[in-house]
Amino acid sequence: MLSVASLALADHLCVALRQVEERVSEELARERAASVETVKRLSTAMDESLATQSESLEAKLRQVEADVRGAMREADSRAREMNGQLEQAMTSGLDAVNQEMRQAVTREELSATCLKLETSTSEVLSSVAEKLARVEDAGRYTSERIDELSAQRV
Repeated sequence: MLSVASLALADHLCVALRQVEERVSEELARERAASVETVKRLSTAMDESLATQSESLEAKLRQVEADVRGAMREADSRAREMNGQLEQAMTSGLDAVNQEMRQAVTREELSATCLKLETSTSEVLSSVAEKLARVEDAGRYTSERIDELSAQRV
């Protein structure tokens, strides 16, 4: 069976194994604690980084919002200015069209009046020409009659 030396060696090995087990346990506990501490530090650093990034993004967002509002105000102002210019141009154009229409009506009326005047003048001249022709005819007739009557008296 086992000798005393074997038993002493086995006891010594058991003690050595327990010591190794205790050291490994302590080492694992320290490393676990260090890992937990590292995770806490990393978590804190990440929280701080995220907070900083969030603040930075919020600041950028506020700036973008301000820029967009400014651009919108500027675009609105330009649109109002352009609408005013367009309104003025349209009003001016409509006034010009209205004036041209008035002038066109006046020209048409003048043209119609001139045509009527021309027709009327032509009719009057024709009538005068007819009357002159009749007067001429009457004058010739009268002249012939006078000549006949004069010839009869002689």
